[in-house]
Amino acid sequence: MECFEQWLLVPAWLRRMRVAVYRKRVHHLTPKNYQLDLFDPDDGYFEYSAIVSNKEVTGTSLWFFMCGRGTHEKVYGELKGGFAFDCVPTLRFEANSAW
Repeated sequence: MECFEQWLLVPAWLRRMRVAVYRKRVHHLTPKNYQLDLFDPDDGYFEYSAIVSNKEVTGTSLWFFMCGRGTHEKVYGELKGGFAFDCVPTLRFEANSAW
């Protein structure tokens, strides 16, 4: 895993945000069979990710934080889609069961 970071001024928000771009070497062709020119395009196949954050941690720590957060988001998505957890009208079990 390799990354570079850049601070980006967002005038609409009047803020500077940290953008971290990551690449991970893979041993298969990328889905669209091309690479971005963010790094040297002649040294293999990579998958790219970008994270915009205001957390003041290292690039590696930010990557692991987002990997964990992504897992949580997938669990929430499954609860909302597969178990109808997106609508909980009351805090009582009996009322929710009747719903």
